[in-house]
Amino acid sequence: MGFIQDELARRGVPALPEINKENFEETRLKLVDILSEHIYGYGPSFKSEVRGEVVKMSDTAYGGGVTTEDIKITVTTPKGDFEFYVFVNRPNSDKPVPLFLLVNFAYPCGGLLHGQVLGDGNPKAPPCRFRLPDEEIVDNGCALAVIYNKDISGDNGNFSTDGLAAKFGRNKSGECSWGKIGYWAWAASRALDYLYTFDHYDKSRIAIVGHSRLGKTSLWCGAQDTRFTHVISNDSGCSGAAITRGKVGEKIEVICTRIAPHWFCEKYYEYKGEEATAKMPFDQHYLLAAMAGRKLYIGSASEDQWADPNSEYLSACAASPYFEALGQKGFVAPDRFPEAGEEFHEGNIQYHLRPGTHAMNRYDWKRYIEFLKA
Repeated sequence: MGFIQDELARRGVPALPEINKENFEETRLKLVDILSEHIYGYGPSFKSEVRGEVVKMSDTAYGGGVTTEDIKITVTTPKGDFEFYVFVNRPNSDKPVPLFLLVNFAYPCGGLLHGQVLGDGNPKAPPCRFRLPDEEIVDNGCALAVIYNKDISGDNGNFSTDGLAAKFGRNKSGECSWGKIGYWAWAASRALDYLYTFDHYDKSRIAIVGHSRLGKTSLWCGAQDTRFTHVISNDSGCSGAAITRGKVGEKIEVICTRIAPHWFCEKYYEYKGEEATAKMPFDQHYLLAAMAGRKLYIGSASEDQWADPNSEYLSACAASPYFEALGQKGFVAPDRFPEAGEEFHEGNIQYHLRPGTHAMNRYDWKRYIEFLKA
């Protein structure tokens, strides 16, 4: 055994379930079911119709050559229609282009009068709070679609009246009912339902991406929705890309008692504390392994000990065997923890350890653009 295997064994990280290489979908659904039951919860099961209405559009944005669209998405549900917005920048091209679908903490700059929904006198989010290299993304021939998480449901414990919660709150038992991460991931897939109907986008290069709690969201969305060929997690940490056992910084107990218990199903609270965490019948490499057969990128930051880059790196190592079993290169990286500035881009699991703190900046985006275009 090498360093990484010794570290995984020292932490007591469980083995992945036996893989069905001939029918990986069976294995993927098993992983999704485990994670639904224990972390993210089960959402209601229903078929919905999705339609979009372009409320603002320009085909000469950024000095020409780029189309921008602000689109109202309407989703039918058994409890009435649900509406939210998706904002698109895409290069004007005769050929389909790669697409990033970003779950974001704010409306994008310029979106709906800088964060103000039409007919709503109060912006739901400060405009441009989370700046994006949107011009650089389209200059590289990629489209960017953005949804705002609080447009779906607030980052709070309101499961009765806040956005999607007004349609689907917790179920009566509550124990395995979906949390807000499940809500946000569901909306990202509904946005893709609409975008997928257009020939503007290269169906072989569609990425879901998010940072921090929305990095957790991007992973959960990608695990469930295989139309996302590329899944990108930036500094997602605990309950995202990072191995939970032996983790430093953000832990289950902290999230579920002080920060955001509403992100998860109530059963997850049972794993608070080191002894309880050690009894989990899974760890976060189960989530990463659900992306086997596709492409996965984990972005970490060297000073982000809250997210714990070493534990994110370990998780990529532990998920690698599923990718390899499907005939892919998995995580090709040294048998040690990474150093600041190192990047590992050879396999279908890619990784970088950016120098610096908890953020998603131009350094990260440049790597994600290269990843999606490759």
